Amino acid sequence: MTSPYLDHDPVTLSWARTVRGISQRALAKVLEIHQGHLSEMESGQRNCSTDLQEKIAEELNCPVEILAARRPQTGRAPPPLKRPA
Repeated sequence: MTSPYLDHDPVTLSWARTVRGISQRALAKVLEIHQGHLSEMESGQRNCSTDLQEKIAEELNCPVEILAARRPQTGRAPPPLKRPA
């Protein structure tokens, strides 16, 4: 069950990683966390701190605002991620 008190959007976190073609294991290794920890963040069972969101955004080359659960409500979808060259 997803916690209503998360600092991140679990679905978007998983989507951003998948769009980049990076496995949970590979991203977790770069972030120096356990793969299970990342899995729990993507499923909404564990919170992702804002500091860790910044590291993830840097590794995935995406704006950190995309990962945040409390982003401004603009009525628009988040900006598309650019595919790496």
